[in-house]
Order: sequence, then structure tokens, then C-alpha cells
Amino acid sequence: MIQMSNKHNQAWRAFQTFAAAMLLWLMVRAAGIDGLKQALLQLTWGTALYLLLLSAVMLYVGSLKWKLFINHVSRGISTLQVMRIYLIGYFVNLVLPSYVGGDVVRSFYAGRKIGHHEAIATVLLERLSMIVVVLLILPAALYRVGISALSLNYSLAALIVVSIGAAAFSLVRCVLKRTFSWGMSRAGAHVEKVRQALHVTYKAPRLFVKAMLLSFLYHALSALNVAASGYAVGWEAPPLLEIFILLPFVFILTSLPVTPSSLGVQEGAFFLMLNFLGASEAQALAAAMVLRAKSIVLAMLGGICWLCQRDRGDRIKFL
Repeated sequence: MIQMSNKHNQAWRAFQTFAAAMLLWLMVRAAGIDGLKQALLQLTWGTALYLLLLSAVMLYVGSLKWKLFINHVSRGISTLQVMRIYLIGYFVNLVLPSYVGGDVVRSFYAGRKIGHHEAIATVLLERLSMIVVVLLILPAALYRVGISALSLNYSLAALIVVSIGAAAFSLVRCVLKRTFSWGMSRAGAHVEKVRQALHVTYKAPRLFVKAMLLSFLYHALSALNVAASGYAVGWEAPPLLEIFILLPFVFILTSLPVTPSSLGVQEGAFFLMLNFLGASEAQALAAAMVLRAKSIVLAMLGGICWLCQRDRGDRIKFL
């Protein structure tokens, strides 16, 4: 039975890798090798440094948002420690097929300071604040897209269908697997403790309002990050407000474990959005590649933080 399960997992990983490769091939084919190379050559050391500094600011704002909930439970973690744990989460997201792994690792390391159930509650609340912001912006995004999406060519339309279909299939598969493999009777006591930790935060509405404001700021910085990446590869006038409005589509697609580390899906989502907003195919794909490179740099810093744990017993063995 275990052998069959291993073969099934291997087959699924092979399919994910193939899907990622196909998505990347479709985008490179649409952009053209020469155009893509020309767009990437627009990068300078100055713009690269600016993009890295912007990533550092985003990391700081995201850490402050999470620390709001942590401080409500305990004050045993400094902002610098929270940023380090965040970076380790980025590293885990790079080596695992979804963003859930990073949240689990964040809960684990924070839980050593404030209690594991409390840490899980803070991570859930931090994610919830961002989800609420995305849902608030989503109607404007749907209105902005309108019927203009029908003007996309067939290859891009196929990319949308494949991405959404694979995302839905992957989500259903993940939910069913977790439901049948994890007995609720065993998890019941832990779920109740997490619920109690969440209940404590319900009594502090101002806390959630502050987190929402930081989430809006983080979303605005994310839009600026995308626009700056587009500008760095030769897109002269990226529409910042429209990028801000349409980013929820990207977040929804890239948050699901369709391919390893959302490879191909993330690039495809940015490719579609930026091309829809006026960037050429080469500029859109080049900007998506720059954003991927930035996430890899952050993940590598997280890997260094993980390796620099005080002793090997402090590390989670997920590799």
C-alpha cells in the first residue's frame, strides 16, 4: 500500500514538473527568445539594488503585521526574530510545492517562543487579514477585466484555462488527502486550543484594524514591486493603480500547489496580467522572471538563516 502511494506521489510530481515546463515553454514561445533577452538586458545594477531594497521593506511590513498578533499573545519575539522566521518560511516555500509549508514552519519556530497553538492562531490571523484585503479588492478587479479578457489570443486563453483547472484539481486533491489521512478525533483537542487562541483576538477589534491597514500597505508595496520590475525591463509606464487592482488574481492562482513552488503558474499569472495592461509579451515575461529571481534570493537568505540555527536540533527536517 505504501509502495503504491509512493508511486502515486512520484507520478503526481512528474505531472507537476511537466505542467510547469509546458507553461514556461508557452510563455517563452509567445515572448520570443530575442525579445526576452533584450528585455532582460535592460536591467541595471541600480534597478536591481532598488528592487532588493523594496523586498526588504516588504519583508519588514509583513513581519510587523504578524508581530501585531504575536504581541497580543506574548512579547517574547523581537521584530528581527520575526523577520528571520519569515525568511525561513520563504525558503520552505521554495523547496515545497505550496505556500502552506512556509506557514507551518513559521508556526513551529514561533511556537517555541509563545506556544504552538498560539503561534498557529497568529499565522492564521495574519493570513486572514491579507485574504480580507484581497477579497475587498477582487470586485474592482473583476470589473476592470470585464469583457476585455475576450481579446486575449488562444494560447493565452488556454494558459488561463490550464492554470485554473489545475488549481481547482490540485485544491480538491489536497483537501481530500488531508481529510482522509488525518483523523479528526486525534486533532480535535489541538483544534480546540487553536480556537481558544483565536477567540482571545476577537476581543481586540482594533488589533485587526491595524493588521488590515498593514495588509493594504503590503498589497500596495506588492503592486509597486511588480510595477518596478516591469519598469526595470523596459516597460516605460506601468499602471500602478491597475496593477494594485488586478494583483488578487495572481495571489489566488499562485497560492495553490499546482506546480512545484508555483513554477510556471506564477510566471503565467504575471505574464497575463502585465500583457493585459500593456506590456509586450517579452517585457511581461521578463518582469515575471525578475520577480521569481527576487523570491529565490529571499528564499536563499532564509536557507542561510535555517542553516545558522544554534544547533541541528533547532532545525526542522523537511528536506
